[in-house]
Amino acid sequence: MVRVVLIGFALLMAAAAGWMVKHYLSAQRAQLAEMAAQQVPKPVPTTEVLVVNAPVGISDVLSSGDLRWQSWPDQGLNDHYVTRRNRPDAVAALAGAAARQPLFAGEPVTEDKLVLPHDGSFLAAVLAEGGRAITLRVDEATGVAGLIVPGDRVDVIVTHEVPVKVSEVAAGIVPEKQFVSETIAHDLRVLAVDQDLKQDSKAAKLGKTVTLAVDVAQARPLRSAGRWGR
Repeated sequence: MVRVVLIGFALLMAAAAGWMVKHYLSAQRAQLAEMAAQQVPKPVPTTEVLVVNAPVGISDVLSSGDLRWQSWPDQGLNDHYVTRRNRPDAVAALAGAAARQPLFAGEPVTEDKLVLPHDGSFLAAVLAEGGRAITLRVDEATGVAGLIVPGDRVDVIVTHEVPVKVSEVAAGIVPEKQFVSETIAHDLRVLAVDQDLKQDSKAAKLGKTVTLAVDVAQARPLRSAGRWGR
């Protein structure tokens, strides 16, 4: 009889211990779940701001391809940032603007860092110190069939007539008129075609004039070339 009682008591203790372990593990699981839920970060409110894709140097002219929208935490917003909420047309509107100061890749754009094409200080912003802007007339041939766009780099080649001796013409050695072509300027940046300052022209545009950025030494021969050559 005593043995039966002891066995029953042992079974009762084992059941109680099992229940306590189960209750403890259940409480631990609930606590761990609560801790895990607390560690899940809450969604951070964001706003789309305008940033540059790649580094932009002083006086560089932006195209629409240089700009994109990026989500930015609201707590890090600056009042000067261009946001999609306030300026949904900003990519197109700011294409053609020049940088007053360097911009780093991914940096938010602010309008006080840019000079818009029709601002009075635009040329001063896009020209190097001591630089000049010069405008040349072009046609379908000299303007490369309209394939030149702002931001391109070009050489300027002038073709002009050279004097020939009457005796050589009479002898048939040289033609009555003789022309030579020579490159008088290399690697000049195109600032504008007619009055178009944007770099993202999607179609060829045959302009009548091309404005180039030059230094003082280049300006004089280019101006003279416009009078005595083509």
